[in-house]
Amino acid sequence: MIEKITMEKLKVVALILLGGLTEANASTFYTAEELVTPYDWTYITPSAINDNGEIVGTGSPHRDAFDARIASALYWPTPNSIQIMSRYKDKYSNYSAAYDINNTGMIVGEIQSTETGEYVAVRWDHGNFIEAFGMESANGASTVSARATSINDQDVIVGDVTLSNGLSRAFMYNRFGGFNFGEFLTDPENHIFSTSINNNNIAVGELGNSGFSYNPSAKNRLNVYANGGYYSIADINDQNAMVTQQQNLCVLKHNQQIPLSDNNTSCTPKALNNNQVVVGTTNQFDTKSYLYHAFVYDPYANNSCETGMRDLNAITVTNSDEVVLTEAVDINESGQIIATGVVNGETRAFLLHPSTDNQAIPLSLDADQDGILDNCDPEVTPNNVAAWLVPVLYLLL
Repeated sequence: MIEKITMEKLKVVALILLGGLTEANASTFYTAEELVTPYDWTYITPSAINDNGEIVGTGSPHRDAFDARIASALYWPTPNSIQIMSRYKDKYSNYSAAYDINNTGMIVGEIQSTETGEYVAVRWDHGNFIEAFGMESANGASTVSARATSINDQDVIVGDVTLSNGLSRAFMYNRFGGFNFGEFLTDPENHIFSTSINNNNIAVGELGNSGFSYNPSAKNRLNVYANGGYYSIADINDQNAMVTQQQNLCVLKHNQQIPLSDNNTSCTPKALNNNQVVVGTTNQFDTKSYLYHAFVYDPYANNSCETGMRDLNAITVTNSDEVVLTEAVDINESGQIIATGVVNGETRAFLLHPSTDNQAIPLSLDADQDGILDNCDPEVTPNNVAAWLVPVLYLLL
């Protein structure tokens, strides 16, 4: 059942515009489908979706707080089916988390050993345990913990380890070529974390307060990007476009740098697809606390009325007015988005399905029933209150 957006919800949306979130593309809105949860678990966080619609994440029975002692990696073959991923008998059974899934169903994350208490990198195949790895030594220091953060369609994995000297080092791994720290051992001082790898085998991440890209096939394999402040690369697509966080800004880096937010908006990008559509989360302090909302950004929208960061809460139909989408964490090539939302204080996972059918835009989003959702033609609420969702964040081209 489609619920009409209430005045209370419109007020929340207005408060979270953050000086920059706009309404929907002229022909795009989303419908939210809540992912099934195991038992009565109340804390579910999705992390990745592949092009087949398979989803991975992590969950815990404990409300309001993530309990690492009993958290488990989760695999959704479909939104209505779920598997708590295997942990290899009794050897790895305390804790597990899943961070990425490729298009062949290979999943990576981390898992805790019951024998040593160490956290090690892990690979599953459609939810079934395959191997644990990552406890190699580096520069004379032993590895205390390891995690795998991303895997591409060639099963090349990136992640990072924490060494006994306290430093973190990124790595690249595949079951044929083995484990490789590459140039990541040359920096004696900075922590190095890897976040993503694309199908060109280019890895990205964070080196100290700078972002990096690492291409093992290039002459200059390690490139470091800095702008005098905090800089981290969250994701890279197969066109080698990168989405970055520069201090508190979101920036799309593809031939040119396109800021997605201004200095008044704290923005954290999470992922982008091969169409350069970016998803993530924004927040702004509102008198008492920070408000977090999920966003989507499309740099190739049809006209200037349709560009900008869009609050997914304003363009998504849910089955309840109580749903607040707080973070969009990944997007696949079909434009499906996975997001974290809060429902009555419980953290849930949602799959957002895009629609490009103008005739199907629901009244709850298209109040003036003109078949268009854009910023040049502001919507009117059912109570004849003009939608104050006007953009004051400008795309700097």
